[in-house]
Order: sequence, then structure tokens, then C-alpha cells
Amino acid sequence: MSKKTRWTEPNIEVGFRCGAYRARVRVYPLKAQTATFDSLEPAQRWGRKIRLMLLDEKRSRAMGVVSLSENVLRPGCTNPGASLANEYFEADAYKRGNAPPIGIEDPNKILVSDILDFFETEKVKKLAGENPERSRVRRLGIWFGGLRLGEITDSQLRQWLDRRLSGALGSGRSLERPSYRTPKGRRLEKALRATLPPVIHPVSPGSARHELMLMRRAASAFFKFHGLRGQWHQAWLRAHPLNTFELPSKASPRDRRLSEDELKVILACMRSDIARAAILFSICTTLRRGELVSLQWNDVDWGRKVVKLRRPDTDRKSKTRTRDVPLVPAALTILSNIKRASLRPDGRLPEKIFPVRKGSLTQAWGRACQRMGIQNARWHDIRREAVSRLIEKYGLSLELVKVFSGHRDLRTLQEYYVHVLPSLVAAEAEKIEATRPLVSAETLALAG
Repeated sequence: MSKKTRWTEPNIEVGFRCGAYRARVRVYPLKAQTATFDSLEPAQRWGRKIRLMLLDEKRSRAMGVVSLSENVLRPGCTNPGASLANEYFEADAYKRGNAPPIGIEDPNKILVSDILDFFETEKVKKLAGENPERSRVRRLGIWFGGLRLGEITDSQLRQWLDRRLSGALGSGRSLERPSYRTPKGRRLEKALRATLPPVIHPVSPGSARHELMLMRRAASAFFKFHGLRGQWHQAWLRAHPLNTFELPSKASPRDRRLSEDELKVILACMRSDIARAAILFSICTTLRRGELVSLQWNDVDWGRKVVKLRRPDTDRKSKTRTRDVPLVPAALTILSNIKRASLRPDGRLPEKIFPVRKGSLTQAWGRACQRMGIQNARWHDIRREAVSRLIEKYGLSLELVKVFSGHRDLRTLQEYYVHVLPSLVAAEAEKIEATRPLVSAETLALAG
């Protein structure tokens, strides 16, 4: 945001972007308030009014007084959520802690913004995918934040879903757009977009499904946190349109496999030796990015031929649990090569086997694919490739593959990760046919 398109006062900032004025008021430690306007003067008036309200709220909290703050839905505001309820609401200010907002006994009056604020403050920080979930929460706040639970209907959700899928509420991702761009590439793309009309891409049903499911989870967590666990409240929530509305269909499980030729090309053009070794080690062990970069040399047991994977020491949810991962001969060879190259002059080794961030691995992979013109290849496809190769090459059962991948549920392992190539199945069947024919020669002769 350039200085020419920015106006500020203490606690208030108004910026001009994409043809609209966006006002933001921040009074620490209260939650920032934002709104979008068609002109500067209404944005300034709203900002000054909200600043007074927030300062009064801060003083009241300092004195231990529970005060009410206004959720001012502005006439002329282009906020999609606010336009659905074009009136002033007396919203109960969310108080962090166990004290429920005033009037929470009637769930119809609960503001969706209170639910989403609670979920973002108390729950999102504990999730493994914190940033994507936080982004979804904030988008939902724009669309639904000005409504109360009692005002949400099936028809509103249907209208929202139709507009969301069409891209009217925010463009989806282009299939042609490169997933990974260098800084120079980003600058060129930005300059090119400035000369072209905006292109709106449809949003996938899976994205809309994630957003609706997040709304359900947020409402359920809010009710439980505030003690609304009684039979009546739970029955009311289960019958609410958020929980009865039919979700968009699930996306089909991804089945992308990496051929040996693609893998060789990607590794050959990769500029980072660490990233190249991490890819090969992942194919030999099925480990995820975060698991790879967490490995330490002290975790390698050369005698037992295993490496200990440790659960992250954090409050966030994690798919990783402490366990031993078998090391196949190729994995041991890779570790030996890394150890020899990483040995310092004083004979010591660095703490980490792969001393990089997981984001760096993703970028190295994506840019190598982009340079070589390999389409639709993601880092997580390496894990699927590893699982499938353990079955194809070693003939391991799902129970044994689970020791490598760490899956607790065999159905998830089979549905999302096991994709054996049909050509290999046909070749294996041809070998068996020589000694144990599926149909006898006499019977085949009857087919003419």
C-alpha cells in the first residue's frame, strides 16, 4: 500500500485498494475492526466512531465491567456479510475466558462473528494447518459475520454456495497457473495481470465443503466451551441449517504417480543436494516433509536399521507420532552418503539430518518441476509413490506398509495412498498365467 493511497490517525488506518477504501481500527488488546467503503469520508467517520467505542471497551474491561460494543453494519458498506443484515445490531462483546456472552441462553441471538472469533482465538492455533484454517475463518467472517445464528437459512446457504462455486465471492485457483514461482516470476506475473482484465476462476466443491465444515466445527466448539451441552441446545444445533444443509460432494482421491523417468529428470535439474537427498529418502521411507526435517542423527539406529520419528513437542495437533521407521538398504545408503558429506573438520555432525525448512523442500521440488515442464506433480505425491512402490517392488501387505507410513486406519491408507499401476498387475498376471492359467486352453478355444 503506497503512501498516496493511505490515510492514518492514531489507531485508525484507511487504505485505497482495488477501487474501495478499507478502514481498520486497532486498539490493543481488543480485536481489530475492519470495513470497506466506496469513499474516504464515510470510512473516516466510521473509524473515529469505532475508535471511541473500542477505547471505552478497553477502559471498561480494565475496571472489570462487562460492556456492550456495537457491531456497526454501515449503510453503503460493501461487506458481503453486512449487506445481508442492513441494520444496527447490539452485539455482545466476546470475553475471553469461560464467561458466556450476554443473552447466550437464546442461541438464535448468537452472532456468527462471536463464534468465528472464538474459534480463531482458541482453536485454530492448535491445528496443524493453522494458516489455511485462519484464512478460511476470516473469509467466513466477511460473508457471515454480520448475521446471527437464527438468521441463517437453507436458502441463504444455497445462494452463498452458488456464488462461491462460481467465483463471485473470490476467484478459485487457475489450473494453468504455476504452483511455484521465483521472485522474478512473481514480478512478471503481477505486471502482466495489471494490463489484463481480471479473470475469475470457479471454486472447487472441495473448498466450499471445507468452509462449511469449519462453520459446523466452530459452532459446535463454541456451544461446548460456553456450557451449552444440554439436550435442548444440542438438539437445536443439530437441527440448524448449518448442520442439515447438504454439503458439496467430496473430491475424488488423488491418484497421481511419478514415473521413473519423471523422477530422474526432476532430481537431475534440482540445484539443492539436500532437497535431492530428502526426496530419495522420502521415497524409501514414506516420510512427510515435516517428519524429514525433524530427523536427527541421534535418532538413527544403524544396528537395528531403524530411525526414530518423534512427535513434535507442541500443543498443536499433529499426524506424526513417536515410532520407529524401518530403513531399507537404499535408505541406509542415502544416510551414509549424507553423513560423509556433512562431516565437519572436527569430526562432528550437525544436529539435523536435513537442515532445511519444509517450505524450502516444497519450493525446490516445485521449481524443478516447473523448469522441466512436469505438470500436476506435488510434493505429497512422493509419499503416495513410496507407499505404492513398497507394495509393487517388495510385495508388502498393507499391515507391513503401515509400519512405514504410520497410518492408524487401513482404509485411509488404501483409499488415498495405494495406487498400484495396472500395467504392473497385468505383467505379474502374465507370469502366473504360464503355470496357473486363469482359463484353460480348451475353454478359450470355444470363444473362436
